[in-house]
Amino acid sequence: MYTGIVQACLPISQLEKWEGMYSFSIPFSEELLRDLETGASVSLNGVCFTVTGFKSNEISFEAVKETLELTNIKAVEVGTLVNIERSAKHDVEVGGHIMSGHVVGTAEVVDVKVSSNNRRLTFRCAPEWLKYVFNKGFLGVNG
Repeated sequence: MYTGIVQACLPISQLEKWEGMYSFSIPFSEELLRDLETGASVSLNGVCFTVTGFKSNEISFEAVKETLELTNIKAVEVGTLVNIERSAKHDVEVGGHIMSGHVVGTAEVVDVKVSSNNRRLTFRCAPEWLKYVFNKGFLGVNG
């Protein structure tokens, strides 16, 4: 589970693509590395990923076919910045909204209205998902 509060925005440093699967690495800061282990869950652009390995501060992840089909991870390249959040911890203030990181699809930004201290985004999504969007509710947008 995640809070939806992005803790860092870091670049993809290594990327290998195969049909239906990506393997990639991201250099984590010392703070993000604290107590991180292989098998831990990390949110990348709002998507729940499992740490598959370490090489110094380079943390490895894999994206399988379904993840590539349902998320914007399919568009990453070396250098692409990714929003990162470590999983929520018990007995720590949440500060956001509980998010699962289990993504069911993407939406398209169709309009952005900018005011002096605000941005209002309008999205387009598949009609079957609109029943889950409600006034004052929350959606994960890239984490």
